[in-house]
Amino acid sequence: MGIEILTEDEGSGHLRQLRVDGERASRLWVLDRDIRLAGATVSMAGIGGVRTEPQHRKKGYMRRLMEDTVSYMTDRGYAVSMLFGISDFYNRFGYLPALPEHHLTIATRDAERARSELQPAHVRPLIEEDYPFVFTTGAAADRDRPASVIRDAGTFRGFHRGTGWDVPTRAFIMEAKDGEPSAYFALDDRADAMRVTDLGATARAVHPLLLRHLARTAVQRRCGEMEVHAPPDHPFVEFMRRFGCVSHVRHHRMGGGMMRILNQDRLFEAIRPGLAERLRRGPMASSPVRLRLETGLGVTDLRLNADARGREVSASIGLDQDVLTQLVVGYRTVGDVLADRAVRWDGEAHAVAGALFDGRPCPYAWYADRF
Repeated sequence: MGIEILTEDEGSGHLRQLRVDGERASRLWVLDRDIRLAGATVSMAGIGGVRTEPQHRKKGYMRRLMEDTVSYMTDRGYAVSMLFGISDFYNRFGYLPALPEHHLTIATRDAERARSELQPAHVRPLIEEDYPFVFTTGAAADRDRPASVIRDAGTFRGFHRGTGWDVPTRAFIMEAKDGEPSAYFALDDRADAMRVTDLGATARAVHPLLLRHLARTAVQRRCGEMEVHAPPDHPFVEFMRRFGCVSHVRHHRMGGGMMRILNQDRLFEAIRPGLAERLRRGPMASSPVRLRLETGLGVTDLRLNADARGREVSASIGLDQDVLTQLVVGYRTVGDVLADRAVRWDGEAHAVAGALFDGRPCPYAWYADRF
């Protein structure tokens, strides 16, 4: 039996196939993306479109393809990889949960209480020419958000999915009185539910107008409540709280939004300036800092604030790369990681790691950016 793994490049995507005697048995896509981590742009390989043909299942072909793909992504120089997967499978390849799910529910009658000093807005369907506005407005809100995907003309495919892989979506632009875009939003295209999957506004003053419009849409759909799928520290979510709402969060045990480090040196080379800036803004601004991180991928020695004249602060942490991923992204706190019996640490690890990794915006990836 002849087994081969082939790769076909199609723009920012790379189709990888495992073939058995010339017949495709398993396939997946590797997608070129950039994400934000520590205020920096980091190269990321997305995994999507994973499938094994029914007649070839339970033969270990996808395991073999995934193992080869991890090597393929590492060789191509990606710093990290991300996927949205089923439970108890991708952890075998070094992935751990890194992206919690967040949404809020608000009673439609409560959302209708929003009052705006702005003039009533014109709302129209979003078109491709609106993408630059979406990119700019979304980036402003997600500038420091870990694991948020950076949208650009080369990789963004529009609002192609809703809260489920098979749920279509519709996107809209809200225009101000002068005809300029002031907000965008996307909804599940369903008549029996009101689920917002993406949104952004040019200013907080637009939020009351946006919420009132969403409430009117919910009334038209005869929905007694609305769901807004967004991170809990998003400006629009902060605005919603004053009207009463319920926050929902789900942390997957071993599935959902998962990540792993591929190239540890490249990752920390990219985020080093952001980590240095965090130190300069914190209580350790006057101290030279050294942090040694050791994983199965290698050893990284971070030296930050080298010109500072205070007492040097040093620490070392030994841990698996997947746990380091969770720490860098902000999925787990420093206290939780260092309390893990599998993690080894020395020196002032709590202080150093806390200054670098704790208290950041919540990691989140919008539905339109998932694969």
